[in-house]
Amino acid sequence: MKIILNENQSDRMVEIIRRIVSTMDFEGGVKDFEVYPPYNEDEYPTYDIILNLNYDWIQENEFHAQQYLRNVKAGVRDKIIKFTGLKNIYVGNTMK
Repeated sequence: MKIILNENQSDRMVEIIRRIVSTMDFEGGVKDFEVYPPYNEDEYPTYDIILNLNYDWIQENEFHAQQYLRNVKAGVRDKIIKFTGLKNIYVGNTMK
């Protein structure tokens, strides 16, 4: 089933996602994040949440970094699904 969101609905959902993620505590491993709305051409609109990792923190906690990152991504995804009901969510990361 194709889901159609108009631009206002999509912008509102981006703001809701931002508010949800901003309430989360990332223990220093994530500096900030960005939320991108889906492209209108997609059959299943996917909201992209990109976590900007703290390079220094990741280097200091190198041994646990991969597990930490998996847990954070899953936590972000689960919390967004819980509060919005969205299923098409991508949580990625980048290093800054």
